Amino acid sequence: MTEQYLAHGGALVNRLLSPVFVEENNQRLLPYRFVTVDEWTLSDIDCIGIGAFSPLKGFLTESEYDSVVEHMRLPDGTVWPVPITLAVSKEFSNLAIGEKLVLRGEDGKNYAVLTVQDVYQPDKKREAIQVYKTTDLAHPGVAKLYQRPLSM
Repeated sequence: MTEQYLAHGGALVNRLLSPVFVEENNQRLLPYRFVTVDEWTLSDIDCIGIGAFSPLKGFLTESEYDSVVEHMRLPDGTVWPVPITLAVSKEFSNLAIGEKLVLRGEDGKNYAVLTVQDVYQPDKKREAIQVYKTTDLAHPGVAKLYQRPLSM
């Protein structure tokens, strides 16, 4: 008898594109804005892409963020204890819903294309208290939270 396992939330999300497709389509990315992201964000992109963050298909919207911070659940009731947000600098605070961004690593490589669904400023103090149960910067999660800029 073979055991079957379901991904968290029911279905494994696969958001990866083949390297050949990416290389062949790099020219199509030129009209989009490029956002350089840090190693933390690249890790989140990898986890979203390979399904490690299933059922997430991208970074959290504001309503999803609020639900996770307040209830440790996505709006559909799926348990999700820590917000996964895309932090960007203030120069990107004028993003438009529906705008496409290319997420680029500090190495100059393009790692993801994102369609903006929401732009918001997280309440870092509330998030620290609700998620980590402390605002003490000695806690590594809280320290990382306070180092990050805006989210979307």
